[in-house]
Amino acid sequence: MAKVIPIREPENEAEREAIRVLRDGLPEEYRIVHNFELRGEGGQWFEVDLAVVAPHAVYVIDVKSTYGEIL
Repeated sequence: MAKVIPIREPENEAEREAIRVLRDGLPEEYRIVHNFELRGEGGQWFEVDLAVVAPHAVYVIDVKSTYGEIL
């Protein structure tokens, strides 16, 4: 089970579910950081839903709450 590091509360149920699935499905050496902002060049802020920190890489995930078939 991965360790969860919350910065802010999840925005919606889709984000909460994504955190649960990743937490329960990833190994314990993984870290899940969620709901934080990064400042880009020019001073613009960007919201990050999830970042998964693995031993070999960092994955940034944008969660969408779309249901059904996507074509």
